Amino acid sequence: MLLYDYKVGDNMGKRFKAKKRRTFKFRLLWYLFLILILFIVMAVFLDRFKLATSNEEFIKKLLEDSNYHLKYNDTTSTFITNVSNLLSSFKVSEPVTILEHSLGYQFEKKETKKTENKPMMVFRKNDVEELKRPETPRVYIYSTHYNEGYHASNLEAYNITPNVVMASLLLKEKLNKLGIPTIVEEGDIGNFMATQNWSHNYSYQASRYFVEAALKSNPNLDLIIDLHRDALAKSSSTTVIDGTNYAKILFVCGKENKNYEQNLALMNKLNEKIKAKYPTLTRGVITKEGKGVNGIYNQDLNPNMILLECGGNENDIGEVTNTITLLAPIIAEVLNEA
Repeated sequence: MLLYDYKVGDNMGKRFKAKKRRTFKFRLLWYLFLILILFIVMAVFLDRFKLATSNEEFIKKLLEDSNYHLKYNDTTSTFITNVSNLLSSFKVSEPVTILEHSLGYQFEKKETKKTENKPMMVFRKNDVEELKRPETPRVYIYSTHYNEGYHASNLEAYNITPNVVMASLLLKEKLNKLGIPTIVEEGDIGNFMATQNWSHNYSYQASRYFVEAALKSNPNLDLIIDLHRDALAKSSSTTVIDGTNYAKILFVCGKENKNYEQNLALMNKLNEKIKAKYPTLTRGVITKEGKGVNGIYNQDLNPNMILLECGGNENDIGEVTNTITLLAPIIAEVLNEA
């Protein structure tokens, strides 16, 4: 009887030790899993954003992809990106989703449709070379006052100050989708001014250097836009259309240049088309000349140049984006009429 009891107790002890070992292994695996998840999350954000060394650079990296609005060309699907997309509503391969979620503005996305299986198309060598050849740009956008910023509402958490560079890239995106090949100045006007030891008063001399280079590379541009934002109260720079806020626009033409009449005619044409569709969206066209003003604004370089003020310092990027959404089709319409 004693021998029987001993064996029973011995078996129970072995089972207890085995269970304890299994519990330890389970906890160890669980801790390792948590560490792996933490590592993946840290790796994603550190690896993706570590190259952005300035506010301007971060905005460009956020939007420059041809399908989005600043430059992150890596769209390769990896284990890290897939996991991060599951853990967050922000897609690492599509950084503009940060703007979509923070502003509540949904950027356009192409719908994909299921297609039937079709025979594979065979391309000749010349066909492939033609596909690789970039389209000739019709519109060039730059900003003489590149650091003019908008109100940072909804973007404070990301330490982003939206500015005219962002607005330029958004306009580029809209025009490209409408079949108007558009480029935005990639040169650093601020750095150029710093190397020349120029003050703010020399801004138009600095931007002139970049415009001349763009015209040399693209002599057949149909439209050149110097994009600015104004400085005035929000009540004066904002309009409400169908319950939605829009940043008002203003055209500025320098009277002291040889292309004055042609530039003015182009601005008037754009302004009239805007007024016909959205009467309160535009503040009109003004001309400037005389002492204390520039009077030229580099518009002597080409008869297709305009200076466009989009919103003011109290408008947020959402209101500016709303305006660009209405403005881009009108620009496309005018250019296609030419």
